[in-house]
Amino acid sequence: MARALYIFTASFGITYYVVQRSGIFAAHGQQSWDVLYSLPLHASSFILLLLTLYSALRRFRQTGLLGWAFVLAVVLLVGGFWVSTLYRYSVEAVITEGQALRVPDIQAAPGTAYVGKYSNPPELELVLKELDARFSGDGTELRGLKGFFQYEGEFSGSGSLGSVPKYVAGSWLTIEGFGYSPRYVLRLENGRIIDSSFVYLDIFPQGKEDYFRLLSPLTYYLGIKGPLDDKGKPTGFRLRIARNKDLVANRDIVIGESVSYENAIISFDEVRRWTKVRIVRDPGVIAMLSGLLLGIGSWLVIMAGRLKLAR
Repeated sequence: MARALYIFTASFGITYYVVQRSGIFAAHGQQSWDVLYSLPLHASSFILLLLTLYSALRRFRQTGLLGWAFVLAVVLLVGGFWVSTLYRYSVEAVITEGQALRVPDIQAAPGTAYVGKYSNPPELELVLKELDARFSGDGTELRGLKGFFQYEGEFSGSGSLGSVPKYVAGSWLTIEGFGYSPRYVLRLENGRIIDSSFVYLDIFPQGKEDYFRLLSPLTYYLGIKGPLDDKGKPTGFRLRIARNKDLVANRDIVIGESVSYENAIISFDEVRRWTKVRIVRDPGVIAMLSGLLLGIGSWLVIMAGRLKLAR
């Protein structure tokens, strides 16, 4: 009976996660953290823990050292999962070369963050000094990415980040994603600057187009045009400015070239590169990984012993 309930509960948890994540019965799937830390999965984990303890205590004398090791593995897994629910801090933010980013102030986009009720974000400020991007021979594929950062706060120093997690100030940091942040300069016809800022766009590789809007009904579409320079940055853009479905401007420009339209002038005077940095602080992960390794090891030893007896 206990084994049947065990199998049913585990199957329910896995099926629930897959169904909710994939969105089979909905318009779209839920975010992974919303599903993982949901009430049904918490209930399933608690039931699995109770069933494991019940089975071990019911056969106390027959459980043996390896059996209790497996029980400990389940306790670590479930306990780590609950600790992670309450204390996990995981955010993702776009950062551009030269930009300073203070972790507690990050306003993450929906679906990119999980902040537990008792989470404690690291008091850390990151400054992206430079991105080192390596491309394929034709420049259409990103082959490698490394970011060089300066840290202040709980940890002071410098270092590089890549796709492999790096432990900094009690948190795991990684970077992923790549694009360009042109700096637009908006002027009146008399040359007076009224606005200037970097805007990060998803326009890599060449041929891809993205857009941004300012405080006007106009939409600015931008794509890479022409070769990249020796640092892998665009030397020109294809610019389209539209008001609803009407084109206001449509031309190829180089860096620093001005375009006049509707009593205004716009130019893109500088290009920097951006990436996404992910910061994860989760004290429950160590317990879960320990439980997972202990559980797998115990199960392998138990199965090896059974196979030996069967011979």
